[in-house]
Amino acid sequence: MNNPPEEFPQQQSPPTSQRHGCLTAWLVVALIANTLCLWYACDTITKIIVYFSRKTVNSALVPALTHDRNILIMTAICNVGNILAVIALFRWRKWGAYALYAIPVINLGFRMMAGERNRIFVILPIHMLLVYIVLNVGGEKKAWPRLK
Repeated sequence: MNNPPEEFPQQQSPPTSQRHGCLTAWLVVALIANTLCLWYACDTITKIIVYFSRKTVNSALVPALTHDRNILIMTAICNVGNILAVIALFRWRKWGAYALYAIPVINLGFRMMAGERNRIFVILPIHMLLVYIVLNVGGEKKAWPRLK
């Protein structure tokens, strides 16, 4: 009555595309940087909430802290989006590249509405140029044509 267990056929994993070192390094650095920025933003938001929970809050500081909190919340949301986009690029998804183009533009719009007009104007074109370069260098290992 005891039959030996049948062997299941081994499923072959789909062939993985090799990415060039520049793209891999950039994705790892972007993942680490966005994770650290997310941690910093969440930590600072927590400190602001704790500060507001005290009974004695200087009323002159309330507008500045509320403004900073809103900027930090938007920054945290953008960092989560960037982390998801980088993970998508690790998995060869084209929407990850589009997200890495769109998220800084959305962040710029929010910061302009909040009245902040500083370094983001310099960082935005550099960021977009970097994304374009790392996706389009590598000769045969060029990433952009291989994104699904």
